[in-house]
Amino acid sequence: SGIAAAMCLHALDHHVERLAGDHALAASLAGRIAALPGVARVLPAETNIVIFDLADTAPDAATLCQLLRDDGVRVSQFGPRRVRVVTHLDVDAAAGDALIAALERRLG
Repeated sequence: SGIAAAMCLHALDHHVERLAGDHALAASLAGRIAALPGVARVLPAETNIVIFDLADTAPDAATLCQLLRDDGVRVSQFGPRRVRVVTHLDVDAAAGDALIAALERRLG
């Protein structure tokens, strides 16, 4: 948790103007992810983090994360059927579009 706290402090010291954009992108991605087949639930995106649960008909989280990694998209397994997406300084709208395209391909 010390590393995560350091990253947050760095963002507050150097990139605070971008945080609102990161949060807006996360909210947009949450809405787009919620509309995808194979997604059972998306938690409210109140920060730059999107967490969603996969339906029983979808691959499990470990499998989906590996498939997305194969597509050049990095997300994290957050439980057996739960996935976490984080927006930050290095994630722009084009990266968000790439995430959605990869999810459509893998869940569609």
